[in-house]
Amino acid sequence: MNSSANNLAKIVLTSLDENDVTFSHIEAKVAPILLEALLTIPRVSQISYIRKDGLFFALYSQADHQIFAVCSNTSFSNTTSDRINDPWYTQRVDYDTGNLYGEAIAFPSQVNETWLQKALKASNSSVLLGESLDHDKSPLVLNIARVDKKGVISLGFELKSLLDVFSVIKPFGGGLYLAIKGGQAFSDGIPNTRIVLEENATFSFQIMKANGVRIVLNLNYETPTTYVFDVSGTKYVLYASSLDIVGIETAYVLVLPYDDVQNRMHQNIVLVSILLSLMIVTVAISLVLTVKSSRTELRLRAALNKQKVATQQLERKSKNQSVAFETASHDIRASLAAISGSVEMSINENHRGPELVTDLKIIESSTKYLQGLLNSILDTSKIEAGKMELEEKPFDLVKVLEGVVDLFYPVGLKKQVDVILDLQDDVLTKFCQVKGDERRLKQILSNLLSNAVKFTSEGHVLVRVQARAMNPKSQSSTVGADHDQVQRWRSCFFSGSNEKFGDVEAVSEVDRDCNCMEFVFEVNDTGKGIAKEKRASIFENYVQVKETDHEFEGTGLGLAIVQSLVRLMGGEISIVDKEPEETGTCFKFHVVFKVFRSDPHVNSEDDKISMSSGSNTPFCSPKRKDHNSTNVVLFISSNERRKVARRFLRARGLKVFAAKDVGELAETLKEFRRPAFSSGSYLNLSFGYLTRPSRSPKEVPLSAMDGTDGSTARVNNWANVPGFVVLVIDTTRADFRELCRVVAEFRKDINDACFRVVWLGFRCMQVHGLDEKQLPPSDVIVPMPLHGSRLYSLIDEFRDKIPSTPRHTRRSPGIQEEEVVEITRISPSCRSPLRGKKVLLVEDNSTQQMIAKRIFLNNGVIFDTCNNGKEALTFVSKGLTDQKDLGASHILPYDYILMDCEMPVMDGCEATRLIRLMEKDYGVHIPIIGLTAHSEGEELNKFLKGIDIHVSKPLNEHKLLKVIEDLHSKNLF
Repeated sequence: MNSSANNLAKIVLTSLDENDVTFSHIEAKVAPILLEALLTIPRVSQISYIRKDGLFFALYSQADHQIFAVCSNTSFSNTTSDRINDPWYTQRVDYDTGNLYGEAIAFPSQVNETWLQKALKASNSSVLLGESLDHDKSPLVLNIARVDKKGVISLGFELKSLLDVFSVIKPFGGGLYLAIKGGQAFSDGIPNTRIVLEENATFSFQIMKANGVRIVLNLNYETPTTYVFDVSGTKYVLYASSLDIVGIETAYVLVLPYDDVQNRMHQNIVLVSILLSLMIVTVAISLVLTVKSSRTELRLRAALNKQKVATQQLERKSKNQSVAFETASHDIRASLAAISGSVEMSINENHRGPELVTDLKIIESSTKYLQGLLNSILDTSKIEAGKMELEEKPFDLVKVLEGVVDLFYPVGLKKQVDVILDLQDDVLTKFCQVKGDERRLKQILSNLLSNAVKFTSEGHVLVRVQARAMNPKSQSSTVGADHDQVQRWRSCFFSGSNEKFGDVEAVSEVDRDCNCMEFVFEVNDTGKGIAKEKRASIFENYVQVKETDHEFEGTGLGLAIVQSLVRLMGGEISIVDKEPEETGTCFKFHVVFKVFRSDPHVNSEDDKISMSSGSNTPFCSPKRKDHNSTNVVLFISSNERRKVARRFLRARGLKVFAAKDVGELAETLKEFRRPAFSSGSYLNLSFGYLTRPSRSPKEVPLSAMDGTDGSTARVNNWANVPGFVVLVIDTTRADFRELCRVVAEFRKDINDACFRVVWLGFRCMQVHGLDEKQLPPSDVIVPMPLHGSRLYSLIDEFRDKIPSTPRHTRRSPGIQEEEVVEITRISPSCRSPLRGKKVLLVEDNSTQQMIAKRIFLNNGVIFDTCNNGKEALTFVSKGLTDQKDLGASHILPYDYILMDCEMPVMDGCEATRLIRLMEKDYGVHIPIIGLTAHSEGEELNKFLKGIDIHVSKPLNEHKLLKVIEDLHSKNLF
C-alpha cells in the first residue's frame, strides 16, 4: 500500500513543474495519471491530489462503477478560513475517455489541515483514517505521500474491504471482534454481545442476558490477556490483544467455547501424536530406503562408469581397428596388385621355361583368391556398417548374363559340368536395356555360380531368367507383398543408416514406377544340394555347410553378401524346393530394374554391340522376322543345353531338329536331301573371323569337309530344300572324323546358298588339325558356350547377307608372327600413344614402381619417379618455373602424372589439391591419373575430386593404355 502511494507521487512529480503549477496543469497532466491509478490499483476507491495553495483534484468511484471528480481550481492564501470557505465542485467522469461531463455541483471543502501539514513535512508516506467524499461517508484508510513541498497524493482504501479478510475466520461456537481506536467496531461472534473500544488502551466487552441485564467487562488490549466468563450457562474463553493493520491501531477479541477448546486441544494433541509417530516411522522407512537406494545407486554408478570406460575403450579400439583395417586392406591390395602385376609380366616372358610359367600361374590364381577373400571381408564390413550403396546406371542385362556365364563356363568344363544360360521368354530380350547396379548384379550371380560349380561334380548348372512386366494394377499384387517384406528387412538390416541406407522409401517408389520390371533369376545345379535343416542359417555370416568336403574352403560370407545385396536392390532370395528325384540346389531371387522401352522391330547400327568375351559373333537386339522357312539342326552333346537351345529357338518361330548322336544327326540330314531344286548363287557371310595361328598340329584335307576331291566342285544332285538350313555341330564330345564325314555327305547334295554350318568348340577343332582358314567360306567357328540368343543373332546375320564372292583374309607373307612378338618384346611399340611422352610417377611402393617403369620402357616413355606427394609438388613446381623462365609457360612439364592415393608424408589427395592450386597461377592443366587400391567408397570419392581419371591396381599395360584413350576421348587435350 505504501509503495503504491510513493510510486504514484514520483510519477506525478515528473509530470509537473514544481515552480509554477496551475489547475490547468493538474487537469491536463495529473488527472489522467489519477484516473489510471484508480482503475488499476486493487481496492482503491478514492484518489486525490491536493496542494497547499488550495488547488485540489480527486476521483472516487461508487458501487455502480460510476466515477466522479471533485476539484478546486482556485488558489488562496494560507489562512484556514479561506480554505474552508472556498467551495469544491463535483462532476461525472467518462469511464472510457476520462473527460468530465454533466453539471458541476458545488461541494463543501473537507480538507483536514492537520494531516495535510503532517504529510507535507513527512519524508515517507503515512496512513490515517478518513471518510469518503461521496454521500455515504464510508470509512477509508488514507495512504498519503508527498509529491513536493506544496502537494500530496492520497489513496483511499475502504476499511471494510481491508477487514473482509478476517470475515473468513469462523471460530467453532465463538466469535471474532475487531475494534478501531477512536472509531468503529466490527463483530461477528456470539449473539447479544458487542465490543466497545475505550480510551487508555481499554475496551469493554458487553454481554446482554435474557433478563435484560447488561454485563460489562473492562479489559486492556495492549497486553495480551485471557479471560473465562459465563454466558447463559456456557463458559467461554476470551483472548484479547492489539493488532496493527496497515498502520492503524486495532484491537481484536477472540471468543471460543471453553469445553470445545479443551476437547479440540486433546484431539489435536492425539492427532499430532499420531501424525508425529507416522512421520517418525515414515522418516525411518524413508531413511532405510534412501540408504539402500543410495547403495544401489552407488553400485549402479560404479558399474555405469566402468561400462562407460569399457565402452570408450571399445570405441577407441573399434576406431583404431577401423583405421588399421583400412590401412591394412590398402596395403594388402597394394601387395596383391604388385604380385599380380609381376606375375602377369613374367608370364608374358614365357621364354624362361614352362615350369616357371606354371608356377607363376599358381601364384596368379592364389592372388586372385586372396583378392576375392579381401573383397568379401570388405563388403561384409560395409554392409554391417550400413555404408553399402548402389551405383545405378544403364546396362545391357542380356550382355551381363552372357558375360557371367562365359566366365564360369571354362571353370565348369574342367569338371565336366556344363554352365548354361536359359532366357525363357522373349520379354527379356526385348527389354534388355535396364538401369541398375551392374557390378553388384554381377557379384550376386558370380557368387551363386561359383558355389554351384564348386559343389557340382557332374551334370550342369543352369541360369534361368524371366522378366515380369509390371503395371499400376498388378504392381501391388506382384511385388507389393514382397516389397513390404523387403522394407521390413531393410529397416532392420540397415538400421542406423539415417543414412546413408535409410532409404526405405526407394523401394516403395519402385512400386509406383510403371517403367519398372521385375526380373526373376534362378541358379539351378545338379550337385550335392543343401539339407533343409541347414537352409535357415545358410545366409548368415561365416556359416558353411559342415557336410561338405574339406577341399571346399571359404569364409562363409558369400551367401550373406548375396542376400544383403539382393535386399538392397529391392528383392529377396530363397532356396526353391526341388522334386524328390532331382538333385542339387536351386537359388531363386528377384530384383526390380527400370527398363528402357524401345521398338523391338527397329535396330540401328548403334544397337549392335560386340559379344561378350569368348565369342566372335556380333550380337544385336532380337528383331521380329519371318523365320518360318528357317530350319535349325542342333547336334549338341549336352542334353540340357540342347533342350534349352531348342526351346529358345522354337519360341521365336524357328523349326528345330535335335540330334543326340552322330547316327541320329545323319538320319536327320537325310530328311533334307530331296531332288528338284535348281542351283543358285552363293551367299557371302562377310562377317569377321577370329585371328588364329597359321599352322595347326594336324592337316585335314578340305575334301573331307566340302565333299570334293580337290578339283573344281561338281554338283551332281541339287537338293530341293524347303527353306534355309542352319547346322550347329558340337565338336567337344563327339567323334570328329565321323562328324566330318556326315557333314561332307550333306554338302554333296545341297546348295551352299541354302545352308550354313556353325562349328562349336574352337580349341577342339584345333586339336583335330582344323582352323577356320581350312573351312568353306560359308562355315563359321564359334567358341563355347553358345547361348540361344547368340545363335538366334547368327541366324539373322545369315539371312541378311547379300550373295557375293566369298573371300578369306590372308596374312601377308612378310614377317612371321614369332618374329613380330620377339621384336615387340625388345623395343617399344611404335603405335603406343605413350611413346615420347613425359610422365611423373608418384608411388611409394617399390614393386609398383618397378612394374610401372617396365611398362614405361616398353612404350617409350620418358619418366621421373618420386615416393610421396611432397616430392611430386617439388617436381611440378620446378617444371612449371623452368617452363616460365624459358618463355614457354603454356607447355606442360609433364604430359601425365600417375598419382598414388595413399602415401607417407603427403598423400595423393592433398598433393593433387595443391597441384591444382599451383596450376591456376600458370594457366595450365596437367592430366592426373589416380592410382588406387580402392574400388569404391569415401576414399575413392575424395580422391576423384581433383584427378582427371583413375585406374585401379594392379596396374598393367592394357589398363594404362585404356585410360590414356579415355582421356583423349574426353577431349582433355
